[in-house]
This record gives sequence, C-alpha cells and structure tokens, in this order.
Amino acid sequence: QQLFGPWALVFDTLLDLQNGEVTSEEQLHAQVIEDINNISNSYAAPPELFPSWESIAPLLNIILPLLGLPETDVTRSMNEQTRTETLQLLLLRLLQTYVLPGAIIVLEDAHEFDSASWTLALAASQQLKGVLIVICMRPPRPPVPFEYQQILHCEHATHVSLKPLTSSESIQLAESILELKNTRL
Repeated sequence: QQLFGPWALVFDTLLDLQNGEVTSEEQLHAQVIEDINNISNSYAAPPELFPSWESIAPLLNIILPLLGLPETDVTRSMNEQTRTETLQLLLLRLLQTYVLPGAIIVLEDAHEFDSASWTLALAASQQLKGVLIVICMRPPRPPVPFEYQQILHCEHATHVSLKPLTSSESIQLAESILELKNTRL
C-alpha cells in the first residue's frame, strides 16, 4: 500500500495538478512550492522540526510520485518515521489552508487505508471546521483501526450502514446506470 494513498486524489485536486495550464515540470514545481509557501500565511513552520514549509515539499512525492520534487537536505536527513509524521503535518496544513467551509471530501475504500491515512482522516475530522468528510468503506474487520473508532465517537459523526441490494434492486441500478429501459438483463 502506498502511504497516504487514499488521499492522493484529494491532494491532486487540491493542488490543481491536472489543470492543463502547467506545461513543464519546472512550472509544476513552482506552482506546488507557491501553494506550500501559502501555508506560512496562517501556520508557521515549527523550527524545531524544519526551517520552512518549502524545505519539506519533496515529501509530497510520497503521496504524488509523479510530482518529482527534488529532495532537500532537510528531507534527505529524515528517517522513515519522521518523514511520515512531517508529511502528515504538511498534508493537514494544506487541508486547513485550502479546504473552505462547505467543502466535501470523499475518501473511498477506507477498508484499505494504511494507518497514516487513518491518522490524517482523524486529524482532518477534528480540525477542519464546516467541512463534510465522507468515508466510504466495507464493514471493518478486526482489528478495527483506533482512528476509525475515534471518528465514530466524535459528536459530529454520523454512521450510515448500507445493506446489500436485492437482486431486483441490483437490476434496477444496472438499468439506471446503463440507461436501459424495457430491456431484460
């Protein structure tokens, strides 16, 4: 599993990496660095961890491998755990900076989340005010992630459990999706 893999589409969209206006790798890197530097308008980089948000930008390669930001001295010196924790902080700050109240974040296949993705989901659910986070998943199998349990127990969380469709409901859904009428499947 790719670390923070389920979040890749969220951050690809958030950073507008597929906008079509960026025609070179240099432009892409400049756009991402600008987006990351905007974090410092609201959140100072913790100097005991790293000197600036820009210095840890290459950690985004973990979640967005095609980004290809060159490593910095700061990121090269980090061990795996520090990289993961620092990336989690960077991702949370990006969410806090760019996701506005009223937005909806949809995370699918949560039953396949790695622990870092669950930790980010919990932090986002606690710190993004006015944002709806929809987490879609199959029923969890033991051991149930601690963060999942924490999210369920948040006062603002609503758990919706869907039952399997009957055969006729499945056919209706398929017909609807395929726009079939009066055709027998």
